[in-house]
Amino acid sequence: MWEENFKTYLYQRVETASVDKEQLAAMIDLTEKDMQSLFEKLTGRKAATEADKKIFDDIVRIALSGLQSISGRNVDEVIAESYDIGVRKNTDYGSGNILKFGVIGLIVRETDKMERIKNLLKNEASFKKETVEDTLMDMINYAVYGKMLLDGVWF
Repeated sequence: MWEENFKTYLYQRVETASVDKEQLAAMIDLTEKDMQSLFEKLTGRKAATEADKKIFDDIVRIALSGLQSISGRNVDEVIAESYDIGVRKNTDYGSGNILKFGVIGLIVRETDKMERIKNLLKNEASFKKETVEDTLMDMINYAVYGKMLLDGVWF
């Protein structure tokens, strides 16, 4: 069931656009502010709204746009790879690692990835292990996980 839900959420279409590195960094800055707001709501035990759920759509859109622009790959190819990675990692980790801290944990992970991307964009030649593309791919899957959690279909 989880795998079907993950596929359904991941393959939902979002609009993407060609962006340069500066635009990608600016989009990430704006989304980080939205993530902070959602974090404050959730830690205050307020229910997430539909607008809050849209933040995760925005992250997918930003990451897909960045991947298209940086790597030249098409959306279908990226989504298929995201799906394979997500299923493999969920099999490796199990569902408990996401459930333990829920959406709040995902917000922390997403903001870590956003900071990493901004740093990678500034110092691209300095990093060898994880590329901007790898980090954007992680952001896509974490965002899909967040939507699934907020909609109550994680497991």
